[in-house]
Amino acid sequence: MNTLITNNKVDNFYNHLTSLLNSCKAFYFNVAFINFSGIQLLLDTLKNCEKKGTKGKILTSTYLNFTEVKALEKLKEFSNLEIKIFDTSVHNIGFHSKAYIFEFEDEYKILLGSSNITASAFKSNIEWNIKSISKKDDIFLKDIKDEFYKLWDKSFFINDDFLAKYENFRQCIKQNNFVYKQDLKANFMQEQALRNLENLRKEKEDKALAIASTGSGKTILAAFDVRNFTAKRLLFIVHRENILLRAKESFENIIPNKTMFREEFIIFGCRRSIQLHKVLIIITKNRIIFGCCYRSMV
Repeated sequence: MNTLITNNKVDNFYNHLTSLLNSCKAFYFNVAFINFSGIQLLLDTLKNCEKKGTKGKILTSTYLNFTEVKALEKLKEFSNLEIKIFDTSVHNIGFHSKAYIFEFEDEYKILLGSSNITASAFKSNIEWNIKSISKKDDIFLKDIKDEFYKLWDKSFFINDDFLAKYENFRQCIKQNNFVYKQDLKANFMQEQALRNLENLRKEKEDKALAIASTGSGKTILAAFDVRNFTAKRLLFIVHRENILLRAKESFENIIPNKTMFREEFIIFGCRRSIQLHKVLIIITKNRIIFGCCYRSMV
């Protein structure tokens, strides 16, 4: 008999998992990801298993580097657990299985589905898991156990050396996040405004005012014009810091070879934070100024 387990207001995967852990003779987990959030929810149950002498084998992986070292360190504290790692980089294959196998006197109960060992997978995510009961001589059970031990034999026991190196690697990944920066293109309004600015410069005008609604792309327009004009220096003023930070990102996307907030090219600042004498010096020495504000005094 098979039972579908989902996370809902009445029941969840965590309830079934802990109930089986508290009543089984032994257990075998084969899960792609283990997070500390999931281990925290299982601590009391695992301590109870340790007191009763219930043995467990837990197999997880380095797949996508999602498994947390803190979670593995906590599991390593339990004397009744054997923990192995399937290194996906060595075997050059993904590892995405989620199987929880529980041994009883005359049968096995198995949870197969989508839930990893994380708090959200246990209680809140949309997850589909099947609970199945098999006699010890069932072919289905034999296939599952055979597959588990094939993976188990290809894996290695966790140790302090692995945990230290794996943690260092994960920290390096965090410090070097991949950011995909797409090439920005001017929209219709920006293209028309850029043409008008170019015409004003040809007429030897040194002042211009751009008026456009919020979200229409005035900051992007400013960055495009700075790039097209090849300005040596720029003063960019806004009235709020959060707008300032977003503007910095926009300028750096469009002018990637320049570093913002550096005086040799661009001075960014909030209206209240810029000293008047510094502004006057910039005005007298530089050719282009962009002012972005809702209210200004001249």
